[in-house]
Amino acid sequence: MAIFEKRLVRYPIYIVFFLFVFAIATALSFPDTQIKEIATVQIQKALGTKYKVTIDDVDPWRFSGMELIGLTIKERVDDTKEPQPGDPLPMKAFFPTVGVRLAPLKSLLNLGIAVKAQVDIGGGDIDIFATKKMTGSLVEIDLDDVDLAKADPIKAYLGLPFFGTLDGGGEILLNDKGLPIDGEIKLSGTKITVGPADMKVEKLPMAFIEVPSSNFGAVKLIFNVKNLTPKKSAIEFTNVGISGRDIRGDVWGYITTDGKGSNTANVKMRIQLDDTFVKKNKLSAVLNIAQFRRGKNKDWYGFTISGRIPKTKFKGSPKAAKGPDADPIKLPGKTNSKPVTKKNTAKKTTTKKKK
Repeated sequence: MAIFEKRLVRYPIYIVFFLFVFAIATALSFPDTQIKEIATVQIQKALGTKYKVTIDDVDPWRFSGMELIGLTIKERVDDTKEPQPGDPLPMKAFFPTVGVRLAPLKSLLNLGIAVKAQVDIGGGDIDIFATKKMTGSLVEIDLDDVDLAKADPIKAYLGLPFFGTLDGGGEILLNDKGLPIDGEIKLSGTKITVGPADMKVEKLPMAFIEVPSSNFGAVKLIFNVKNLTPKKSAIEFTNVGISGRDIRGDVWGYITTDGKGSNTANVKMRIQLDDTFVKKNKLSAVLNIAQFRRGKNKDWYGFTISGRIPKTKFKGSPKAAKGPDADPIKLPGKTNSKPVTKKNTAKKTTTKKKK
């Protein structure tokens, strides 16, 4: 038929046929032992030698993918050294399931390969779509009311227990070199509470700070990605705010990145602590630390965080305590990004996805 001679018709059919054959082959001959070994090695390679990766089992997932069951990432420790009192426990994160599969519909609509990942972090799922485009890739992220109290990986990574729910998502456009050049992430937290816990803070004179149970209330997190040069982009803190009973605050500024691990911060923040909260938890000693004293302005405390990550400088700033309107930060140079449009992105869905 003449219609099948047209590439616009033939190519999508080829893609669908490939996905169908791949799904059948995967279901009939799923080499779970080999794939578990390959997945372990690849995740280990991505994380580096600092962490140890183990996977309990591997199963087929939705015909065209695989699901890792019981993924554990644990920080390696030196067994020859005797642990000292107060030493933090090694980081250990457990993911009940991590599923990865081809996304036939998105592949068909984008005339390219699209992959979906669904990461169960205990308190809910994080859905990720990665779509390969002609000049890069589009990554879409969706969180649907994640219960932070049950999200073990978040607690393990940040070293603090969190309570409340986190919702939102967004998309980031990467160029063919892996550099993020455009996009936006919007997250909102509800009834957020942090602590209690002992937190190690290397930038402060005290080795550890006792973090009491702290009510952060409603938390808003909006980040924008803007391209600065062909080799550098900025992750801008567009609207990051805390409005809780115990703590209120703002964060603004940006982090520049080359997409290869070289990141530099130029960030300011301010916090305000409720008087009753300070007295109840005896925080006067903490507020007497040099950075807090130097950053105090009326009933606010301001700070700057600058320099190469992770070796940033943390300083008190009374000007930052006045807020982003009084002490703004401008992005360096002119942005060079193409806006994300319907032509080069897939529309984000907020519908909860089920396995």
